[in-house]
Amino acid sequence: MNDVSAFKCPFIGKLEIWAKADNFRKEHWPENILPIDMEQIIEMRLGLSMEPVSDLPRELDVDAFLKRDYSGVQARQGVVMRSGGVGKYQNP
Repeated sequence: MNDVSAFKCPFIGKLEIWAKADNFRKEHWPENILPIDMEQIIEMRLGLSMEPVSDLPRELDVDAFLKRDYSGVQARQGVVMRSGGVGKYQNP
């Protein structure tokens, strides 16, 4: 396991985060309809795997994260639900 104790995440302001999120959404969800189908974006448009994780500690305050090798997204089980082949995120 890599030692990440010296890792320092750069500060990114809210306006920059919102701008980047808007640009990502425009590029990967041009339909611009709600709800945004994140599973379709992740699996079909980005070509990543979507994997449920049953033991993601709630103390981390995250519902999903990009895998270290960038091969997929792991999401808290119960957050990702499929209904009739359509991906839907629901906050349990």
